[in-house]
Amino acid sequence: MVFRRKDSDGRPFSGWYVRWTDAHARRKLAKGGRTRDSAERFLRNRLDERDRVRATGEQPIKLVTFEEFLPTIEQHLRAHVRPATVHGRTGFLRKSSKHFGRKPLAQITQADVQAWMSKVRIDDGLQASTLRTHLTTLSSAFTVAVDLALMRANPARGVKLPKPDVAPIPRLTPAELTRLYAAVPESVRPCVVLIGETGLRRSEALELAW
Repeated sequence: MVFRRKDSDGRPFSGWYVRWTDAHARRKLAKGGRTRDSAERFLRNRLDERDRVRATGEQPIKLVTFEEFLPTIEQHLRAHVRPATVHGRTGFLRKSSKHFGRKPLAQITQADVQAWMSKVRIDDGLQASTLRTHLTTLSSAFTVAVDLALMRANPARGVKLPKPDVAPIPRLTPAELTRLYAAVPESVRPCVVLIGETGLRRSEALELAW
């Protein structure tokens, strides 16, 4: 059922509302959108989900917002990602949480993610490589949500981003490395030689333990 709600004076509230019965015979009421067409689409999606659950026995998705999901994904990151990387990823996820607001995870679409990444790129002036890192972070979060049955599919998959500019990686010649080793203080020379001969990142070298 699609209808307008009215206040005590008989004036309709903005937007259209929908009422339906879910697969477990529970009556549901929600705001379907600003227009009747959007509310009818919302209702069709809910009825399609109800029919799918009845036919397959599939459990309905619990409607959890990104904000409510944030503590779970931050805990997941702390358990699976290096401490030096956690801060940057959680920062972007918190920013994403504010953007998606009260919209349930299960209702975030690929178009929503595409629009969000475009906004981030324009507002922050990001390079393509940084934008791809952010999309990977967001996709990983959605994958966890899918595993926890909070989403049916990952909306970040298939999102199109600009290709990163591929610049040649500067490399030192053996002669230049020899001069570098000779020029650095003896106290740090073993570490510099290790990095130079193995290609370790600075953070990787600093985190090494005997």
